[in-house]
Amino acid sequence: MFLKAWASICKHGENHRLPKELTPSFNRTAVEDSSDLATAYLNRWDEVLTRQSITYNPRSLNVFQKVSPPPPDLLRATFRLSPNSIGRLREKILSHRTNSDERLHLSSFVVTCALVAVCLVKARGGRRDRDVYLVWSVDCRARLDLAAIPPNYFGNCLGVDYLVAEAGSLMGEDGIAVAAEKISELVRGVATAVGEVNSEAAVEKMGRLRSVGPEVQKFGVAGSHKLGFYQIDFGLGKPVKMETTSLDKTRGISVAESGDGSGGIEVGVVLVGHEMEAFESFFVQALKDVGGGQTGHRCSRL
Repeated sequence: MFLKAWASICKHGENHRLPKELTPSFNRTAVEDSSDLATAYLNRWDEVLTRQSITYNPRSLNVFQKVSPPPPDLLRATFRLSPNSIGRLREKILSHRTNSDERLHLSSFVVTCALVAVCLVKARGGRRDRDVYLVWSVDCRARLDLAAIPPNYFGNCLGVDYLVAEAGSLMGEDGIAVAAEKISELVRGVATAVGEVNSEAAVEKMGRLRSVGPEVQKFGVAGSHKLGFYQIDFGLGKPVKMETTSLDKTRGISVAESGDGSGGIEVGVVLVGHEMEAFESFFVQALKDVGGGQTGHRCSRL
């Protein structure tokens, strides 16, 4: 909402009256922080910065200076999934499922993340017994049992969830189905889990994510295909290409709607050269296996 409101003001001028859906709601009483999550997160942030020897002023908006440049051999690429490819992947997942008694939540987001996670794990190769973490943010506004939270609420109302899997389980023929089942289970549980989070559990979850070593493959998901990035117009016309610039630091993946308006999904990744080549091969082959056809993509060096 912030980007859309900002773009609307830039396009129409500072005297422009924002439409209701883009007018921010700053009503902090809409969210009752009975577990004092705000303090828990602030304290944890302070600990992280201290551990990284970063000197900062909590009231300063200055950009951190301790930012290392990305390695010279990184490549950035965008891969596109058509609605047809997503549908065929969904059918394959259902045919390979291991627990037929449980209904799966196979949204386009879940299917896409399952495919990309498997391709990333295969592209890295290495030990099959290593842990893999897939992390994503959850918009809690519609999931909390609080009717007072409007869609235009402007505040931190996000949660974090993640799955942990053994790399070997994602490398097999049914790896996409395994990943989809795990993601589906977590997504279905978010609705109840969000309201049960307390400060102790939140800090423990953050601690686990921060403490994993380099032997663990961890990647986060940035964005969503429902955010409408390609509809944001700052007065220069709609975007031709959307990219998440932080991927060269986080090594995560970005998700957005297809810029061509086809209803598909764009996935952005940043990998070293040989891993990018392997990722592309696995990605394209996965779509060929389900008859989804090849997908367009483009790659550039950072």
